[in-house]
Amino acid sequence: MSESQTHGLVAVPPGGLVPVSVGCPVAGADQVEPREGELAYGFTLPASAAAPAIAHEATEVILDVHRVYALADSALELVRELVTYACRFSGDGQEVHLSLRHRDRVLSLAVYDPHVCHSCPTRRPERLRQALSVVRRYDGAWGLESGAGTRTWATLPDAPRRWAA
Repeated sequence: MSESQTHGLVAVPPGGLVPVSVGCPVAGADQVEPREGELAYGFTLPASAAAPAIAHEATEVILDVHRVYALADSALELVRELVTYACRFSGDGQEVHLSLRHRDRVLSLAVYDPHVCHSCPTRRPERLRQALSVVRRYDGAWGLESGAGTRTWATLPDAPRRWAA
């Protein structure tokens, strides 16, 4: 086949891609390990029964890669709770969005669901009791923001925990 017959595409040899010299760096050539403060991820999940487990597994990998060990167990519990709850407010075929960020020794999590919050500010905290107890143990903060949907967020400072007396 001539180049005109392949529409300008270059065949990939069985060993992998051939670096093309057009001013673009070769992927992976100078990549470094993730650094502290670079944890910033967001992903959308179908609002289904599997979403909390998928969010949990993805978050576990992210925290491990970025070496956020002190908050891992609590963050995983919080992710599972918030995603589970967001899915309860989502209809068939809808999606929820999870974002994770670690800056200045504070892990921030936010989950967006498409449900427009009307009487939720009084009902959601009651139903999120377990998640909110995790936030309190870390002297974190949480909140709800309503607009076209609802964003439930929480922060976990990476500081020594307060132990109940």
